[in-house]
Amino acid sequence: MKFGYVYETGKRAENEDALLFRCSLLSEGELWFAAVCDGMGGMKNGMEASAFCVREMEAWFDRQLIPCICTCGKHKRRLEEIIRSKGFMLYRQMNRELFEKMRMAGTAMGTTAMMCILYKGRYYLFHIGDSRTYLLGRRNFFPCKQITKDHGNERGLSRCLGLNREWKPDFYSGLIRKNGLLLCTDGFFRKYDKDIWKRCLDGKKLKCETGIGKRLKEIAAYNIRQKEGDNISAIYMGGEGG
Repeated sequence: MKFGYVYETGKRAENEDALLFRCSLLSEGELWFAAVCDGMGGMKNGMEASAFCVREMEAWFDRQLIPCICTCGKHKRRLEEIIRSKGFMLYRQMNRELFEKMRMAGTAMGTTAMMCILYKGRYYLFHIGDSRTYLLGRRNFFPCKQITKDHGNERGLSRCLGLNREWKPDFYSGLIRKNGLLLCTDGFFRKYDKDIWKRCLDGKKLKCETGIGKRLKEIAAYNIRQKEGDNISAIYMGGEGG
């Protein structure tokens, strides 16, 4: 498996996005975990909301996900049921705590929240907000598939954590094989250019962490040249490059 990321402030003074990547070697194979959160509610509050969720997700990974997989990792259907159930409980708890923080502070505070688990050739994905996950082809980016559905439009988000009661994430699962997954905030994909993405995300060039990071930064730099005003963050996890 290959991993790389980009985390760019862009034209903003601070980065309200928060990223997380973890990898553990279990008896049945490698367990990969990544999260991308895009905070909202002004700089300080957005940073606090996204950072809070990433901390909670990391604690969940250590205290619940690893023990869960060690207990029932051989039973795929049972494993998916438990991951889904425990993941929904996590999102509900994060939303409650963010809502309470917002109430105590008397100001808006929210975040998109996307986390992805890779284990034994399958992905398990939780998503709320307008960040996105794409499934990338093994040898070339195209054709690609946007897995997640955006929870919002030009007028704003219809679902996120913290700002309202619509806390339930979408849940997706499927085979990854030797494909790749790209998790990214809206600042990364909003200035999408087919030729740039195709050149930078060609599977033959995504061979190591340094190379993947370099390609993702090329996309970020292009977005900045196109006057993207938001933070630009993304994580790539994938199979064999080339």
